[in-house]
Amino acid sequence: MGYRGAGGVTDRSGRAVELLFAALRDLSPGATGVIRVVRLDRHARNPSYLPGQIVFRVDTDKATRVFVEDATPYRRAKLMHTWEPHTPHVGHVRVHETSCCDEYQFASEAGVYFVLRWTGDGYEETGRGSYAATARTRLELTQHHRHATQATW
Repeated sequence: MGYRGAGGVTDRSGRAVELLFAALRDLSPGATGVIRVVRLDRHARNPSYLPGQIVFRVDTDKATRVFVEDATPYRRAKLMHTWEPHTPHVGHVRVHETSCCDEYQFASEAGVYFVLRWTGDGYEETGRGSYAATARTRLELTQHHRHATQATW
């Protein structure tokens, strides 16, 4: 399958993206990096992982070294996110992670996940749902993050 270079396993998608970009910065122009879902191979004698679906892909342009994000088919259509005023449904909102400049917050309450952003007048939310669905929303938002510093999770 052409695996070369450094690799690792993490349960934090933001950390995986951060490490992928760091690894690509050190490689020659034209390099490609992917993040894929893996699962533990329970039948192996030594701990190992079975590769699964690619969930994120980044190529570096051969001439400019600019990152060209996500050539995978499921990402070709840009996703639009609908923001609504955040109204807490229970008394406790837990923030799991924030983007580099605190523009986006990955949060949950009572087992339901969502992404928050501050508008100056209050919080808005998007992506309310399961962990997996909201993690995809979070990844999409941070990929297109246009703050002065790059968003990393």
